Amino acid sequence: MKTNTLRRIPSALLLFAIICSFAIISLSACSSNPALPSAEKLISSADGFLDNGDYANALELYLLYISFEPEEAYGYLSAAEAYIGLGNTANAESILEEGYEKTNNTRILSKLDELSANINSASAESAQNSSTPSDPSASTAAPIQEFDVDPAVEETIPDVPSPTSEQPSESSIFPIQYGAYGNPYSLTSYTIGTDDDGNTTVQFLGSGYQIISLRNGQWAIPAFGECTAGGRTYSAGYFSVDGVGITFMFDSYFEPETITVTNGDTGDVIVSFDVSDHPPRQ
Repeated sequence: MKTNTLRRIPSALLLFAIICSFAIISLSACSSNPALPSAEKLISSADGFLDNGDYANALELYLLYISFEPEEAYGYLSAAEAYIGLGNTANAESILEEGYEKTNNTRILSKLDELSANINSASAESAQNSSTPSDPSASTAAPIQEFDVDPAVEETIPDVPSPTSEQPSESSIFPIQYGAYGNPYSLTSYTIGTDDDGNTTVQFLGSGYQIISLRNGQWAIPAFGECTAGGRTYSAGYFSVDGVGITFMFDSYFEPETITVTNGDTGDVIVSFDVSDHPPRQ
């Protein structure tokens, strides 16, 4: 088993300059090591969510990309696709209109015309269906029959728990909103993996992690991670923070059994759960 090591940076001044140029930030537990982000990485992550049907997370990243690259048509077109996937055609139309105003891109205009035509077609079809008289003889509601139940028999009927109460789901604890150092953050889901050295990693996807404060010469890490694995407790020895979320690296080769995230500002527990009860995203 390896001992926890902290990666340190050679120059705090250089790191500060990188952060100020809108960085993807890599942080150690007591110092920081930011690396420059790329719009391609942000778009690649968003496209991956979109391809997998995860429209909510895809939309969040596309909107983030638009805030960084407001003159690029791709962000508006892709955000519209995510809105359509969520069934929100009104917002899809609005984001395309905003994109055309800022970019004057003909692809956006074509997509906007196509979407407007589809909305009008769907509205006309709905109006036609609602105006078509129905045949009263085509369907007749069966009369409701009431039965007396013997109290003795009624007492023997066991309570059947709801299926949702028997199946663990991460939706029961996510999304989670919290604030640290005056900035808003969220946790929407998580995954478990390994780094290049085979150490266990836990990545929490969410929002706000492109904003990291510098306080008294130290990076204000928004959250800290801890896990139990193989009968031992591990504190994250290294962190990676970018526009997609926050990743904790643990000096362990075992898959976590429990995971705890605490607020880097207040020290309060943000969330603590058993992995078996709330399995990670696949």
